[in-house]
Amino acid sequence: MNVDDAVRSLRVAVMSLEQARSTLRRSESPCDLLLAIGSISCQPDCTLDDLLLGLQHPGVIAEHAAIALYKRTGRPKPASPLDIVTDHDDSANWLRDHPRPLKEGMAEVQRSDREALA
Repeated sequence: MNVDDAVRSLRVAVMSLEQARSTLRRSESPCDLLLAIGSISCQPDCTLDDLLLGLQHPGVIAEHAAIALYKRTGRPKPASPLDIVTDHDDSANWLRDHPRPLKEGMAEVQRSDREALA
């Protein structure tokens, strides 16, 4: 196997945003759910609502969604990674209570997401 073949074999197929949303709504296999939240969190067109959808799943899927929400919204991170909030309602309430955009360049997306949550 040459280097090009090796690189091609390592590529992971990323879901489209719509495929990922659909997968999270249908609660598919854990592997599919992990691929879906990974795909959503790295796409610039995803919404905070998409990430909140990830919090409705247990374990690593919710943790991945929570970390993406912390990064995207600027919510203060807890001192310990064990204290990351993965509760959907807690995160949705925090977003309602913090209506101003916290990250530069995300103002329009965050405003529309927060209006949808209200």
